[in-house]
Amino acid sequence: MPVAGTYKLSISHIGFQTLTQNIVVSKDETQSINFELKPIPYSLKEADITANRLNINIQEMASRTTVIDQQEIESYPASSTDDYYGLLPM
Repeated sequence: MPVAGTYKLSISHIGFQTLTQNIVVSKDETQSINFELKPIPYSLKEADITANRLNINIQEMASRTTVIDQQEIESYPASSTDDYYGLLPM
């Protein structure tokens, strides 16, 4: 149970202005107080994005090839083409 008296109530939330208000609490009294926080316009600073290109011939890069023969495809229980991804090694 709160002690009677005057209290300074501050409410804050990220992206909103802080609201501070004095409230008076009387003995054996229940109060409901509604607050409306005002949004703070927020903008991000600009970001510089840069990239470097590697001078690599893609045909020379290592890659993995998986061969699935017709018999595997026909025996695999699939209801759509997406189901065939289950045949590929992870």
